[in-house]
Amino acid sequence: MKPISQLRFNLFMLTHEEYDCSMGGNWTIDWSTRGTVRPYFGAFCIIFAVVTIPLYLLSAQVIWTMRRSATYKVMFMLAIADIATLFVNAFTFGILLIMGEVFCHHPKMHFLNALVAIFLHTFLHYVCGPRNKSHVGTHFWKNVQLSFQSKCSFFSASTNFALFHGSRTWYLLAACLFYPFFIAFFTPLFLFNSDYHLLIVNPGIYEDDRYDYYNLAHIFNNTMMLCISFTAYIFMLLYLLFKKSSSAIQDQTKTNVVNRAAMMLSIQSGIIVVVHFTTCITYMVTQYVPPSHAVLYVAQVTWQLLHGIPPFVYMLFNPSLRDGVKQYAAPVRSSFLSLPSSAAPKGTTVIPSKAPAPSHMYSIVRFTKGIPPDRSHRDCTDDGE
Repeated sequence: MKPISQLRFNLFMLTHEEYDCSMGGNWTIDWSTRGTVRPYFGAFCIIFAVVTIPLYLLSAQVIWTMRRSATYKVMFMLAIADIATLFVNAFTFGILLIMGEVFCHHPKMHFLNALVAIFLHTFLHYVCGPRNKSHVGTHFWKNVQLSFQSKCSFFSASTNFALFHGSRTWYLLAACLFYPFFIAFFTPLFLFNSDYHLLIVNPGIYEDDRYDYYNLAHIFNNTMMLCISFTAYIFMLLYLLFKKSSSAIQDQTKTNVVNRAAMMLSIQSGIIVVVHFTTCITYMVTQYVPPSHAVLYVAQVTWQLLHGIPPFVYMLFNPSLRDGVKQYAAPVRSSFLSLPSSAAPKGTTVIPSKAPAPSHMYSIVRFTKGIPPDRSHRDCTDDGE
C-alpha cells in the first residue's frame, strides 16, 4: 500500500494516478453502477439548509449593523463563512445524496465541492485567530466581551488598540485566509461519497488498496481544535467563577445578575463545545476506522449543526440580536405598530448629570436585559470600521 503525497498541487489533482478514474487507461469499473441513492437523508439535509440559512442571513444582517465593534466584525465573518458552509455541507450535500453521487461520476464537480468544503472548514477554525484560533473561541470571546465591554476584560486597552483598532480587525481576518488556502490547494481533499454519505479522503477508485489515503494536516487541525476548544471553555468557566467570587461583596441583586449572565455564557459556549468536539472526533475517526452507518450519520449531522446552530443560539440567549432579527423579519408589522412622532407623549425635559464610567456589573445588567452597549463609554475595540 503506497501512501499518497501529503504535499501536492490540487489544481492538477485529476491528472494524478491516485485520482485517475480511468485507472491509467484500464477502465474496468462501470461507474454508473456505483453510488447509493439516499432520498430521505438528502431531503433532511436540504430542509436543514432551507431552515437555517435564511435565519442566519437575518442574524448576519443584524450583526453587520453592529460592526463598529471588533467583536461583531469577527462574528460577521463567522456568519458569512457558516452560511457558505451550509450551502456545501447541507444543501449541495443533500442534492448529491439524492443523486447517489461518487467522485468518478463527475470528478470536476466533486473536486470543486471538496476544495470549497475544506477551505471553509479550515477557515472557520482560524477566522478568530486574533482572539482564540478556534470556532468555539469566537463565540466564547464574543459572549464574554459583550458582557464586559466597558473594560475589555481579557485584553489590555493597549493590546486591543494595537490589534483591533479601526480596520485592523479586517486585516487580521484576511490574514487568516492563508492557512485555509494552503490546506485546500496543497493537501489531499475530502471527496463526496454517497455510499458512506460523508466526505472522505479516499475517492474509492482502487479496490485493491493500492494507495493509502490520509491527510495529516486534517488530523493535526482537528486534534488541535479539540484541545483549544476544551481549554478555552475551561478557562471561561474558571474566569466566570472568579468573577462570581469577586462580586460577592456587591449587593444580592447584582450578584444574581452576574450568576444569570455567567449561566447564559456557559450554556452558549457549552452547546457549541459539545457539537464541535463531536464533529472533530467523529469526522476524523470515520476516515480511517470502518464505522457503522449510525456513526456516519452522526458525523455528518454534527458537522451541519456546528454551522447551523449559531443563529438558534443567538435567538435563545441574545435578546439584542433576537429583537433585531424580529424587526428585519417583520418590517411591515414593526412600522404599523410604531406610533407617529405627533402621537408620541410629551415628556418632561430632564438634564441628566454626567454618569460615571460603567462598571463590569453595569455592562452585565445591560447585556442580560438585551440593552445595546452604552456608547458613552466605548469599549476598547469600538473604534470604527
